[in-house]
Amino acid sequence: MECPRCSEVAPVGAKWCEACGADLSAEPQLPCVSCGDRDISYDGYCMSCGHKQPEERDHMVFEAGATVAITDRGLRHRHNEDAAAVGQLPGGGAVLVVCDGVSSTPGSAEASLAAATAARDLLIERLGSSNGASGGSGPTLSDGPSPTGTGAGDRIAEALVASAEVAQAMAAASPEVVSNAPHSQGGPPSSTFVAAIGRPVDGGTEVSVAWLGDSRAYWIEGADAVQLTADHELRGSLTRWLGADSLDTHPDVARHRSRGAGRLLLCSDGLWRYADPPVELAALVGRLESDHTTTRALADALVAHAVSRGGHDNITVALWAPTTDAGSGQQQRTHQRRADAGGGRAGVQERGRVDE
Repeated sequence: MECPRCSEVAPVGAKWCEACGADLSAEPQLPCVSCGDRDISYDGYCMSCGHKQPEERDHMVFEAGATVAITDRGLRHRHNEDAAAVGQLPGGGAVLVVCDGVSSTPGSAEASLAAATAARDLLIERLGSSNGASGGSGPTLSDGPSPTGTGAGDRIAEALVASAEVAQAMAAASPEVVSNAPHSQGGPPSSTFVAAIGRPVDGGTEVSVAWLGDSRAYWIEGADAVQLTADHELRGSLTRWLGADSLDTHPDVARHRSRGAGRLLLCSDGLWRYADPPVELAALVGRLESDHTTTRALADALVAHAVSRGGHDNITVALWAPTTDAGSGQQQRTHQRRADAGGGRAGVQERGRVDE
């Protein structure tokens, strides 16, 4: 066998290279994306040319039927602490979750991913889903009352609150908790949270959303955009978030109905800070969608826009376009690829806090 680091020939079954000391039982090291050398340091830098190697989470794409989410490291951060999760519901509905891990707190990347995935899974379980497969079982949400007297809107709101609770549990359980450390000095892993349920209703669309922090949800319809969330922020600091040191983890909940054709967009501040207020975001989407006609292409273009503006933060975009893609019945799939670093008002909106 040949040593992957120095190419010295070693006996079959050898555990260590006698020439350079490399661990021969380890997984083969991928070559440097810049120079091709295989001598990569433990923290991901090429020992020959110094190029930082891309990580699995640098750029990730998730698709479930009509829904697409993309999360990207951007240009300035060493790691991607953002996370996203998406899913399908019967009848053309969609589940979208975005979590923005706080980069100054160790372990936030793991916390945000665990929180987003757990919240998505709970919403699919609670609201009845085929989990992306066409023809699967699961009840279709209707506006009629349930046997307990609650309508679909109330059941969705309750499920969203529960999804925030399970997301908080996952974030607080992260192993890298720093006891008694202030949030500004590291502290325990932390993340924002926004989750949304979109569904066709009576020829239109209803969107329900729950959130903690400053990740946002928008309904975009033509030249108008409605910001469905209100940032939990005071003088530049978060007032609500997921994490062991959070004092208020009860989400706010909003509901929005529209009769027109539009798109539901969830994103971290890595995007919206480059397109704020909402009317600017609507204008950006309008410019991009003329050349990017699919949901995936539009999501890619929004991420690329944030990168082109400086990519100062991690960037996450989750899109659902019920009027163009709904009902496609595609099998849910997740794509991951390593990548080199390189308003108006439409419809009726209700916002409030839902207590179980």
